[in-house]
Amino acid sequence: MNFKLTNPEFPVQLLSAVQKNVDTQFSLLNQALVTGPTGLPGPTGPTGSTIITAGGGNLIASAVVNSPTGTITFANIPQTYNHLRLQTLFRIADPGVTSGVGMQVNNNTASVNINAGHIFSVFDRDSFSHVSTFANLMTAPGSGVPTGIFATANFNIFNYTETGVYRYPCYMQSHNVGFFYPGTGYHATVMVSIAVTLLPLTGITFFSTSGALFATGTAVKLYGF
Repeated sequence: MNFKLTNPEFPVQLLSAVQKNVDTQFSLLNQALVTGPTGLPGPTGPTGSTIITAGGGNLIASAVVNSPTGTITFANIPQTYNHLRLQTLFRIADPGVTSGVGMQVNNNTASVNINAGHIFSVFDRDSFSHVSTFANLMTAPGSGVPTGIFATANFNIFNYTETGVYRYPCYMQSHNVGFFYPGTGYHATVMVSIAVTLLPLTGITFFSTSGALFATGTAVKLYGF
């Protein structure tokens, strides 16, 4: 862009100086309007952590009891996750008021290598902590408790795929186990330790410790995350 100053009434020296200043300003303006080449893209930022919410993860399997049954089994659990989550809803078809719910790992019935510990809060009616061939997870209501009341728990199982000589401990926990019914219900925190000799964990079986059947409506879901 060019802009020339001409006026016969101004001295030539003054016009020359003004002209030089104008040319400089237009030169700077033209440079500012020119876009330079695009630079190379910057590096990609790190991937954020995945947040697992209650009920999150990938559903591996589920079981719903439509008619009374003796056991609920999840076999051939895939080893492609880091941890597991169990969502449970138990009721026992037992004429008594309550019955225990046991859990075996990898169909183990010989070695004493699993321990369940319980810390009870309100409505304390029983307490157990033992090392055995199965974990006594909870007390579930029987037919002596009104229909529609189930014992519930959400268990997280950590490090279930561990192998090798040095292994992280595999354990499961739930901070809100039990059911509400005056005089019988309870709440408990449950911790289950699983010996490394049972790892990797590939199968889980639930059963009633009284030998009774699981009642209709009992449901268990297994998630991996």
